[in-house]
Amino acid sequence: MSFLVQNTDEAWEAFGAKDPYYGVLTNEAFRTGVIGEADRRDFFDSGRRHVLSYIGRIEALVGQVRRGSALVLGCGVGRLALPLASEAGSFMSMVLMFLYR
Repeated sequence: MSFLVQNTDEAWEAFGAKDPYYGVLTNEAFRTGVIGEADRRDFFDSGRRHVLSYIGRIEALVGQVRRGSALVLGCGVGRLALPLASEAGSFMSMVLMFLYR
């Protein structure tokens, strides 16, 4: 993929189809054809740590946060959406696709 991309929508669509995990975290272990079950667990565990880290930062500033509803737009492979779903009281995720052709 060229560094200078003319159409970023098409570039991300191609990334999602060809190399979805690597498109989220650019670690060679997450490349299609390379990623194993342990790597996949590491990938999703990193998302859980990320979500819990942000919740911890927010709670350090404002105190305990009520676990209400959460909405994720553009959840991709679910690295952040899945752990957020387990933290929220109710959860919805949506992938929005806009076609400009």
